[in-house]
Amino acid sequence: MKKRYQIFLLFTALLSFCAEQMKAQTPGSLTPVLIGSAGNYSTGGNITLSSSTGECIVPTFQNSPFILTQGFQQPNANGALSLSTTVVHYNVTCAGAGDGAASVTVTGGTAPYSYAWSTGANDTLAVNDSLAPGTYTVTVTDAGNLSQTQTFVVTDGTEICDINFYNGITPNGDGQNDVWIIDYIELKQPNNVSIYDRWGYLVFSGDNYDNSSVVWNGTNQQGQKLPDGTYFFVITIGEASTRGWVELTN
Repeated sequence: MKKRYQIFLLFTALLSFCAEQMKAQTPGSLTPVLIGSAGNYSTGGNITLSSSTGECIVPTFQNSPFILTQGFQQPNANGALSLSTTVVHYNVTCAGAGDGAASVTVTGGTAPYSYAWSTGANDTLAVNDSLAPGTYTVTVTDAGNLSQTQTFVVTDGTEICDINFYNGITPNGDGQNDVWIIDYIELKQPNNVSIYDRWGYLVFSGDNYDNSSVVWNGTNQQGQKLPDGTYFFVITIGEASTRGWVELTN
């Protein structure tokens, strides 16, 4: 309420000032009015009028008397002259994927908007993708040169990319699924693969798992055959890890 009263006082003072300026201009009939929050620019014949916030408009006469409508720009109490931005970002899905993304929502200001991403991405787009982990900024500028900068952080994924594991192993000597294969694990060195039973006891652990020399074949650390059941695994590569389950059927 206090802010609106202050705006009213400012408006009254400026209107009075404009009226005094108009009295000094002859001949003609002058009517002070309000111009919208976007300002005004118009041309007619030999007359050009423009306004910006708080600027009084004084008449310009050409040969004969005529009527000019004059005034100053009225700030919008609802903040139409302000620019507000919100950034929503998405972290990298899995370690090293580089598939983070961000989008900007703009309210207020005057369209069209431009978007200056710290990555140098297309300034006409409110979205940016293929982001690696890191700190980024985006500056939004509207048609009236209002701007706002937002900073956001994209973090790396905690899951492991580009490996594929199977949920079953049947070590019965028939040559089918006798060992637990993890596709592409041999390309992710160094690594560790640990297998736990349903009570949380470690039954197998192998460094640098490669599906051949280091591979789980359904036995425990002592080489003893494990009973049928559901087992749980943790695959660790660097700081990333993947967890899941595998069904053992002899």
